[in-house]
Amino acid sequence: MLISVKEATTANAETISRLATETFYETYSWYNTVADMQEYTETYFSLTKTKEELKEQGTHFLLAYAGDAVIGYAKLRNTENPPELKNKKNIEIERIYVQQKFQKHKVGYALIKECMDLARRKKLDCIWLGVWEKNTKAHAFYERVGFKTFGTHIFTLGKDPQLDHLMKFDF
Repeated sequence: MLISVKEATTANAETISRLATETFYETYSWYNTVADMQEYTETYFSLTKTKEELKEQGTHFLLAYAGDAVIGYAKLRNTENPPELKNKKNIEIERIYVQQKFQKHKVGYALIKECMDLARRKKLDCIWLGVWEKNTKAHAFYERVGFKTFGTHIFTLGKDPQLDHLMKFDF
């Protein structure tokens, strides 16, 4: 299967909104309450929110394609540095999700490679992300591509505070 990755535009907002909700449910619905999942997806993956984010300075959406079908995406953004990164120039991978049925086809690798290439083109010192402590599959994936744990933070999903491991890749 040939996978290609392209930067999204505002024309892709509806696709991103739908894919974000679908992949988030595939990944996390088994652990979280229906109310927390619904609140989170309606707040952060709505079409209106997605359109706003696509226009934000310093935010990038990357879409993974199998032929003409969008099967995964990544969202990168400039944020406040976690204190552990001090003054390093960085960008956060806020999201990287692939439809479950395509996860064995190296789509995640294609997306993470493009995220890292984007950070290199921007001449950044590192790229970082937060991964839920219970998502051992994702944690192992990021370790395989060279990310190292450097801290933790709380990610609140609905009313549930959850622990994320912060991981970074230094250039």
